Amino acid sequence: MANKRQIKKSTEAIASSVCESMMFSYYNVPGIDQELVEKAIANILTATGAVKHESNRIFGKGVKEFADKDAYLKAKRIFFKELFSSVIKNFNKALEEAMKLYNSAIPAEVKAEYKKLASEEAK
Repeated sequence: MANKRQIKKSTEAIASSVCESMMFSYYNVPGIDQELVEKAIANILTATGAVKHESNRIFGKGVKEFADKDAYLKAKRIFFKELFSSVIKNFNKALEEAMKLYNSAIPAEVKAEYKKLASEEAK
């Protein structure tokens, strides 16, 4: 299981890479719908902020509230596992929605050109 620091760093790296690619298209693809790209980038940045915020939750129980230390550690581990899986799931969902926005912003002619280039490279 990843810890809080690893989750924050990995989501930040993913978000910055995706935003960088979107910004490249924003400035270099003719006819792109810049408003949709801006919304997609804003969604990604919002999702990244949510990851940072949600990851800072604490396990609000102490050792004395459990029968022994093993029960405490088990409950704490389960709490963080569920928390981090939820945070990652929400981040992935927001990323998918942002990518759908971004893909709808690209003109059909450019998409056709990309498909043509990809099929030539695959040969």
